[in-house]
Amino acid sequence: MIALVVAIAALLYFTRDDSVEKHCRDIIKHPEKHPALYFENYNFNKNTSLLERIKIAPDFVLDDLKKQQVYGKYSTYIPTGDEKLLFEKYLNLLPKLNRDVLAAKLIGIYFINDYDGGGSTNWVMDKNNNMYVYMVINSVLLKEDISQWLTYKENCCFIPGNGKIVVNCGSKYKALLYGLLHESNHVVDLELGITPYLAEDVKYLRKLKNKNTKFTKDIWLEYNNPHKEYDFKGRSGLAYYTMRRVLFDKAYYMNLSKSPFVSLYGSQNWAEDFADMATFYYLTQILKQPYEIKIFEGDNTTTVFPMLSDKLNERLPIIQSLYK
Repeated sequence: MIALVVAIAALLYFTRDDSVEKHCRDIIKHPEKHPALYFENYNFNKNTSLLERIKIAPDFVLDDLKKQQVYGKYSTYIPTGDEKLLFEKYLNLLPKLNRDVLAAKLIGIYFINDYDGGGSTNWVMDKNNNMYVYMVINSVLLKEDISQWLTYKENCCFIPGNGKIVVNCGSKYKALLYGLLHESNHVVDLELGITPYLAEDVKYLRKLKNKNTKFTKDIWLEYNNPHKEYDFKGRSGLAYYTMRRVLFDKAYYMNLSKSPFVSLYGSQNWAEDFADMATFYYLTQILKQPYEIKIFEGDNTTTVFPMLSDKLNERLPIIQSLYK
């Protein structure tokens, strides 16, 4: 998933009966059980370049990732020299804000083969409860172009057969750029508080309140529960990079085109809402790439342009303010 692993404890699977508080207490009481979540277990030098932070994932990180895997057979991947040059080029394309936040907070970047999504950003805390991050990136993002990956991502939550979605975000960039933008936006959110909190775990550990921000006000009631006027049938039932799929219905995209969200993925919760909106804003408005979603049903084709939604455009000044 190019997605937030939405908590300090997000590498661990929650059963239905577990509570956030119980799990967080376990993290605090038994750090030896959760080595991937503790800063002291990493080597971090904020003076190294972001390129130098590409590393082989520690065994304890890979072990925790495997606890959550759905169908992938995870293994570490070392980028080639050319791939590292591409990575460096894309780092330099990121907004300065994102690069500055990563320089201060990014412990390491770990490429993983056969990952169950595009990537994840995972939170680590030090003895003073300061949060740092490491980033996991699916090695396939180095190979596929951005439109190929986004097309795969868009189709992966639907049962194949009764409709096909093709995303056009150009062919100039590899999917890696989308991944770096999206994941680094989560780190910006963590540092600047664009949303109230990134997950219930983070809320608990940082003692945050459920207080709306400029970005979430009038859009979100709770973390994954938008105001009624912006909710739509089936939204909460969508799941990405899992075994669960739903029947395709063009209505998802018709509703999206009238919503304040930039993608169905972004409609899942306020953390993904910000990460995807800032990503597509930067891709389309700064890097001048297209963003359109084509829906094929037999001989019929419908094209949706999420960035043209009036409701979405009312929110863009908040995104624009980050890049001044």
